[in-house]
Amino acid sequence: MSSRRVLWAVAAAAAALTLTACNNDTDNAGPATAGTQAAPAPAATDAGAAPETAATTAPAPAPAPASSKPATGGASGAATPTGVQKDGCGATGKPLAAGHRNILPTTRTTATAISAKDALLECTQPDFGWWPNGAEKSYTFAAGAKAEVAVDLQPQAISLAKLTERIVRCADDTADHLGCGSGAYQITLDAGGKITAIREYADF
Repeated sequence: MSSRRVLWAVAAAAAALTLTACNNDTDNAGPATAGTQAAPAPAATDAGAAPETAATTAPAPAPAPASSKPATGGASGAATPTGVQKDGCGATGKPLAAGHRNILPTTRTTATAISAKDALLECTQPDFGWWPNGAEKSYTFAAGAKAEVAVDLQPQAISLAKLTERIVRCADDTADHLGCGSGAYQITLDAGGKITAIREYADF
């Protein structure tokens, strides 16, 4: 064999060994296992941020019920803010003179004394009418006191005994109210606070 053929044979054998070694290295390298794979980084969060909650709206307060026309004749309840002591509505209505009061008598009236609350006149809707106001008071009659009631919208003189009977009947919600007026009265008081005159307001 010539020297040239020997050299070629040696070179071919070396190349084959090198290729075989490379293939073995490649085959021995298996796929990366789950334990060696890098875990994905967790999403960044703000530790101080509170969890989101659905926005809520406080319910609107229920509207106050509309007031109805007050009952007269000693009904209980507070007067409306704009009610005043006067003798009528509109241009003819005037504030009461000194020593005069509007009252709403109650069923506690007796033959010798009238038990009543102050009466305020409200001239606007929906509260039009007479409203009781303040604490209940007792009024006695002065000697010679005069009384008038409203009959068919007209004033009519009446004895004090008949007056107090009428007051109790008309102030009683369970009694017959036939012939009753508004239930509100204007009284005139003397220096001692006794009634010298009393007249009933006609019904509206």
